[in-house]
Amino acid sequence: AIKNPLFSKIVATPEITITDISGASVHHLRNTNELIGKMETARGIKTGKTDKAGECLVALFDQNSHRVITVVLNSVNRIGETKIMANWIFNNFKIKNHYLIALCHEYRNRID
Repeated sequence: AIKNPLFSKIVATPEITITDISGASVHHLRNTNELIGKMETARGIKTGKTDKAGECLVALFDQNSHRVITVVLNSVNRIGETKIMANWIFNNFKIKNHYLIALCHEYRNRID
């Protein structure tokens, strides 16, 4: 899906106002991934929450054409944990492949 330009544009949009065809019904939509628009390398993907999985965030970052996908599950601070993980990855790894995938479960111990 991230190779699809329309999907990539949608998940990277911080907020948008849309209307129906007649213009009578107006809706303001806001991306629940708070990293979009605040962290230069953030490109979106998917937030979520369920009783069993807790707060989750699958995030895509792009730095110098190097893409990283992070996954945070069962979080009490999915945005903070994801930001810490992405910064740590870009500061500690040399990315040689097109994608570096970092999976994280209960990453709470890394938060300052």
